[in-house]
Amino acid sequence: MKLILLIVAFFVLLLWLPVLKFIQFYNEVPKIEITLDATNPYDCLEEYPSTETFRGVPVYILDRLLQSESSWIYSAVNKEEDSMGLAQVNMVHFDYFNKKYGITDPMNPWQALCFAADYLYDLYLLTGSWYEACLAYKCGMAGRSNAPEFIRNICRMIVE
Repeated sequence: MKLILLIVAFFVLLLWLPVLKFIQFYNEVPKIEITLDATNPYDCLEEYPSTETFRGVPVYILDRLLQSESSWIYSAVNKEEDSMGLAQVNMVHFDYFNKKYGITDPMNPWQALCFAADYLYDLYLLTGSWYEACLAYKCGMAGRSNAPEFIRNICRMIVE
């Protein structure tokens, strides 16, 4: 009987030893805490070469703009402003955007990405500045001068 208990205890220890070592290792691993600067949410984004463009728009600007619009969630809906999709297409102006930019489904990620790039590039051609183009994208051409300060700050972070 003692021999059986000794054999069982040996196998239990043999099986539990790796588990105990893992638990000890896990408790010794330093905890990594990641904090983002709330004043600059784009610090964590990968940097792109400044020469890389998509449909005429620097990729880092398009990336940051879409991050600020929808967090790259293609199904995002803003009921307050009647906007939807990756590019937060304003549905009040959807017929115009459909005719000019060919977007038929704002929830389609590829269409929304192409729309955002084409529209932003057109705004850049009109304003001559990526900052002003971002303001126009967010507030409309007429609303740029009355844009709230937090929108101005977001646009500065997008283009810097």
